[in-house]
Amino acid sequence: MPKKVKQISALIAVIILAGLYLATFLFAIIDSPNSGRMFQACLFATVAVPILLWVWIWLYGAVTQKDDIATIFPKDQTSQDQVSQDETSEK
Repeated sequence: MPKKVKQISALIAVIILAGLYLATFLFAIIDSPNSGRMFQACLFATVAVPILLWVWIWLYGAVTQKDDIATIFPKDQTSQDQVSQDETSEK
């Protein structure tokens, strides 16, 4: 997966979680008949979204026969070359 796609995906996940935190806070201070149920839904989603994302990554790894997150999302070859060059220059 390209680095740009991973960065955009991570940014979207952060925005979703921040929105859930903000919505949970707002429903906690708003006094309306439906605010209690909306607060509960936001609390549930705050816990469920990261768990579902983890399950999705785990299932993707299981289906593609990848053992861990490092093999699912390998680093770019250019960054690998840079690390190997830095290691040889230190010696």
